[in-house]
Amino acid sequence: MRTNSMLWFKGWLETRPRVAILSCLVAFVLARAWMKGTDSLPASAPLNGVLSIIWVGFAVMLAGDGIRTQSGSISQTSKGLVGSTHFTLSLPVSRFMLVATRTAVGLGQMLVLMTIAFCAAWVFVPAFHARTTLAEAVEYGAATFACTLSFYFISTIASVFLDYTWQIFGSLIAIFSLRWLAGVAPPPRAVDFFGCSETDRH
Repeated sequence: MRTNSMLWFKGWLETRPRVAILSCLVAFVLARAWMKGTDSLPASAPLNGVLSIIWVGFAVMLAGDGIRTQSGSISQTSKGLVGSTHFTLSLPVSRFMLVATRTAVGLGQMLVLMTIAFCAAWVFVPAFHARTTLAEAVEYGAATFACTLSFYFISTIASVFLDYTWQIFGSLIAIFSLRWLAGVAPPPRAVDFFGCSETDRH
């Protein structure tokens, strides 16, 4: 039990710089929208555009690192160079538990950050509040989180065989390649995980 708690704490320590960066980015975008007033966001998708890219950033940056130990710095590009990967592997837990715990930490962080972002947008951004009821904001946020899970697990899979920096770039290449394919050959709306933040909710 104590080992499992340590794994959760380890995951938090490794990802808190990324959480701080993403939090500041979202706060900046929402502050700009708040200062611009009611006409700053389009009616068809209140938080599309820049925030759609930020949702992808959430998924890619917070995705699990597998058994690797990272400091959270993108500049650290050598596998096992930072932290205590060998010590982590020596812990009395399975590799599945290591990967599952780290993945759960990232999912929890992404859920919390997106929840805060949508709540802050509904309260402080006039365009979002004026054109969206609270129930619609919750529905839209839940749909966006569900769609963002696809991007999250693309990055999680990439972490199995790529270092952190290449995990980021590789995931972004894969995601934007899929976006291009979706534009060339649109998938059914029910499985279009790009559509929730790019098209009208109704």
